[in-house]
Amino acid sequence: MRDERREIRQLLQDLSPQQWATESLCSGWTVRDLAIHLVAWDDLLLYRSRRGHVRALARFMGLYAASLASMTRLNRRLQSRVGDLASAELAIRFGTDDDAELKWLFDRSNPGGHMAEYVIHQQDIRRPLGLPREIPPDRLVAALNGVTKLPDVRLSAWRRLRRRRWEATDVGWSRGRGAVVRAPGEAILMILAGRGSPPS
Repeated sequence: MRDERREIRQLLQDLSPQQWATESLCSGWTVRDLAIHLVAWDDLLLYRSRRGHVRALARFMGLYAASLASMTRLNRRLQSRVGDLASAELAIRFGTDDDAELKWLFDRSNPGGHMAEYVIHQQDIRRPLGLPREIPPDRLVAALNGVTKLPDVRLSAWRRLRRRRWEATDVGWSRGRGAVVRAPGEAILMILAGRGSPPS
């Protein structure tokens, strides 16, 4: 995940003002809005010690309760905290503090979810900008396994997996039931995440 985060940070640092203002694949969000989302969740979820874990969990539970268990409201609360940062500062802040001690809240209860979030959001930025990328196979498989654990897309991903069996042609991954759909792993990931329609 640290490597994935470093790649996203480098990507953000190389963008022009016009690219920052481009619509991402996240409906209603520009590339800048997406970067704000990433930085805001970093501020909430990252920790380095047992005491930090307790504080991060308390922060999350408090904000989640104040948002009436709505992830949409929680996103708005978080993003309002960093929304005024300049684009260059957003790029610097994301992934700046990565080190061997860094941990993510809910990693043990939600394995793969954070990796899926990072891989999908990097594609959310790259695809509209026409910046292709070959996702490392280990990260792609981890993201495919984690997409069903992301709050905003897990239900739609599970529905797609119940209707068809998905088999990646470039990595060793398959899942689901029903008629078989074979495609590159990145294409399957983005479809399961709601960023595209499955082939008819």
